[in-house]
Amino acid sequence: MESSRRVTGADVARLAGVSKTAVSQVLGGTGRISPDTAERVRAAAERLGYTPDHSARSLRLGRTGLLTMIIPQVDNPYYLEIFAGAQAAAAARGYAIDLFAVPDAAAARERLRSLATGVADGVVVTAEAGGHELVDDLLRLRERGMAAAVTHTPAPDPRIPAVRADVEHGAHLAMRHLLELGHRRIAYVGNLIDAAARAHDPAKPGDGRWRGYREALADAGIEYDESLVHSTEPTARGGALTAAALTATPSRPPTAVFAFNDLVAIGILHALAAAGVRVPEDISVVGFDGIGLAEFAVPGLTTVAHPRAELGRQAVTHLCDQLDGLADGHTDSVLASTLVVRASTGPAGPLSPR
Repeated sequence: MESSRRVTGADVARLAGVSKTAVSQVLGGTGRISPDTAERVRAAAERLGYTPDHSARSLRLGRTGLLTMIIPQVDNPYYLEIFAGAQAAAAARGYAIDLFAVPDAAAARERLRSLATGVADGVVVTAEAGGHELVDDLLRLRERGMAAAVTHTPAPDPRIPAVRADVEHGAHLAMRHLLELGHRRIAYVGNLIDAAARAHDPAKPGDGRWRGYREALADAGIEYDESLVHSTEPTARGGALTAAALTATPSRPPTAVFAFNDLVAIGILHALAAAGVRVPEDISVVGFDGIGLAEFAVPGLTTVAHPRAELGRQAVTHLCDQLDGLADGHTDSVLASTLVVRASTGPAGPLSPR
């Protein structure tokens, strides 16, 4: 009669020729195990049909087995692509992860205070959701034994790891591309929230894309023109509403526009097409973020991309490393940006409605 006994970690350890601790570390994503040993453990687990009981581990360690990610927009595919990487990393380490969208830093703070009741083991906050303004809140959670990390900003404190893209360099890539195509009147469409913060505090450095835009103009010997700078909500609708302002000065219109995210750029493309403005013959358009949807815009959108899923994966890895005692001090990861050239950019030409 075939035994119905549940396969255990000890069975996997015997078959793989390793200790039960090694099995726990490999399948739990903890510890520093050699690749050869890790491969033997995984092969043995697969052969025996063994799956670790993460709920038992959570009870043993006094954890919930749940992580949280806080973002500003749930309807922006950019953040969902980041979350996909975070979710995969969480699952590999035996955790589930919740996603919450908040409209501002005040709402993010309320969410963090609710986490202080112990409903999650760790939290990732994006800077756009107020991460840079929530340092004290995050440190209080750390004091309670929770893990914390931020994205899209430099590490606000040595105890809080950060993962971000090199957006300033990415802006330089976008601007260099347009300048090499002969564009000299290049508009910038930025985030309304960032613009409001700069207006409130002129000394505030501003978003890295805006800084990169200004620096690239200066490097090319082109005077900064405030009339070419616009701000809008971070949506396709915001981009569409801004498109009219881009074409409102027929005497000296811009020949190119650099938008701070792909959704805004896609909204601009849509509105320009509706107005009979040709892209890129009349005006070139560059976005930022590299979301999958950019490839299918009409025309295909030139954009500055960075590894969105990797950003989420690294942020959650930092959380799990804190929880498992593997964090080794201050961490501030910067992911490279790359330019993806598509049909929305071309040589400079006069903007004239067809």
